[in-house]
Amino acid sequence: MVRAAVAEVIGTFMLVFAGTAVAVAALLKNPTAGAPYDSTAIALAFGLILVAIVGALGHVSGAHVNPAVTLGLAATGKFPWGYVPAYVGAQLVGAVLGAVATWISFGNAARTTANLAATFPAPGVGDLRALTDCGMLTFKNEDLTAKIKEDLGVDTTGRDFLPFSDLEQSVRDDVEALRSSELIPDGIPITGAVYDVETGKLREVVRS
Repeated sequence: MVRAAVAEVIGTFMLVFAGTAVAVAALLKNPTAGAPYDSTAIALAFGLILVAIVGALGHVSGAHVNPAVTLGLAATGKFPWGYVPAYVGAQLVGAVLGAVATWISFGNAARTTANLAATFPAPGVGDLRALTDCGMLTFKNEDLTAKIKEDLGVDTTGRDFLPFSDLEQSVRDDVEALRSSELIPDGIPITGAVYDVETGKLREVVRS
């Protein structure tokens, strides 16, 4: 257990430090080896370091490096609940150390200007809605395009980030797309539903 917990601390530290360091460099527009980083570099940083973590530590702890992974596996019976506190505690310690390392690396600007690459609810979105609602309901293409331009200097005009304002209609559209797909044989039942995180109930939208 101790060996696995230490691996989770190290893995989570690596993930948070590598990812947030690149994100902070992008937000501060700090050139490192050429032009300043953009959103592609941030995604690659998180993805590549995660591959490295899984390869290096996967055989030790499973390389969860995220409380959501640990809790999800435990909830589905694929991970012992008795190990959850140690894993989640180790992940939190690793994440804090990673954020502190980014702060030390970039100085006060990392915290005051780039907020250590933390994410926040969009203007007008309350804490409860941010916690429970689908993120795709909280913005429009124009809002995200302007934010990316402001923070990263990248012009994404004309790109569709696929937000939606009507959750149930989005479910209907997804079900229709699946039913009309040539990859799914006729006769396969497809049902669409919405899980309400506030009530814990599943609300059927489209019946198969």
